Amino acid sequence: MTDLAATLLPEVIDQLPDRERTVINGLFFERISMGEIAKSLGTDRKGVQRIRDYALTMLRGALQEACEQLADTLKDGDV
Repeated sequence: MTDLAATLLPEVIDQLPDRERTVINGLFFERISMGEIAKSLGTDRKGVQRIRDYALTMLRGALQEACEQLADTLKDGDV
């Protein structure tokens, strides 16, 4: 991950829908087990896996877009 992406990541995670944000924060930052997250969301482990996969896809797209926009801004000298 680039420094820029790491800088943007918290902001992009905050923009995720609640369930997706809960799964990403739980799995990767709070180190909560998939089973515990599933129980809190009222789903099973497969459901958490689907939410995680969808959230990661959303994060990749949002980070790519944010990095491209910032690069365009810097290229144009608007900063």
